[in-house]
Amino acid sequence: MAAIAPCGVQTARFRADTVTEETPGYRPSGPLDPVADQLVQFFAADPGWQALMSTPLPLVREGMRAAAVMTGEPEMQSVEDYPVPVDGGEISLRLYTPLCETEFVVVWAHGGGFALGSLDEADNFVRALAVECKAIVASVDYRLAPEHKFPTAVDDLQAAALWAARNVPELAGAKLRLVLGGDSAGANLATVVTRRLHRTDEVKVAANLLAYPGTDSPDAPSLRRFESPFLGIREIAYFLDSYLPDEASRTHPDFAPLYADNLDLLPPTFVLTAEYDILTEQAESYAAKLSEAGVPVTMHRYPGMIHGFLTLDPFLPDASAQVLGKWRQFMEGLPE
Repeated sequence: MAAIAPCGVQTARFRADTVTEETPGYRPSGPLDPVADQLVQFFAADPGWQALMSTPLPLVREGMRAAAVMTGEPEMQSVEDYPVPVDGGEISLRLYTPLCETEFVVVWAHGGGFALGSLDEADNFVRALAVECKAIVASVDYRLAPEHKFPTAVDDLQAAALWAARNVPELAGAKLRLVLGGDSAGANLATVVTRRLHRTDEVKVAANLLAYPGTDSPDAPSLRRFESPFLGIREIAYFLDSYLPDEASRTHPDFAPLYADNLDLLPPTFVLTAEYDILTEQAESYAAKLSEAGVPVTMHRYPGMIHGFLTLDPFLPDASAQVLGKWRQFMEGLPE
């Protein structure tokens, strides 16, 4: 188990050093997007962000939720919360039904290092996802670390996906194809849960939408190629100290899917990466491994962008809108 300091601050277990020039591998080569650079500078000067790793995570969550501005846009036909039974209790699933006709239900897992994030913080982006991709979206409030270690989040998302597959078509009064997606930690959960579901034939997932997923061990050299302007190795090590219960879980395929030996079970997958993100190398390596396993893969690296840009849509609306447009085209091209 990860040691917890009395104040609730994690003590480090994983290496947080950075290798710079010594090892071959991916490094960004183009300019950082000017608006992304402004965001980087903002976070660098923000006392709350700088105190992230010295503040108990429950307090960080409270601050983030309080700062979340829910615009209520775009307008939905309905937004309803539903309880989903899980081992040890229940979690919430928020179902967004857009005004347009829909062909898909997208089960969406938010990012946040397995330790942060909430339905309210994801609300604005999920609404845009529903409208742009013409899909009912089931946003999942999976349980967070360090209170709930790996594999709790995986189990929660699997329960939510099964609930959505069994209930959403009936609620919508239409046959819908199931898609699993997420950003960062949520993208990791989406691909892992899809493989689990296909391994047992419990449900058919039509596609995965993965935005900058973590796919490798926290000890991976790819995390130490360059100093990331936003979300560096120190933050990643901090979050994974919270999430992973022991050394064996570092390479468990339900955490690090690059180590899975049954990737051929996965459906068509869209992998999005950002140029200035230390997760890019492992995400693109995962895309390549999926392709080698015979999985149809679409990959797009967004130039000049930082980790998390997709859901920073209030500041980077053009980038987010372009990705959603690509996802819509990808989903429209899926086989029946």
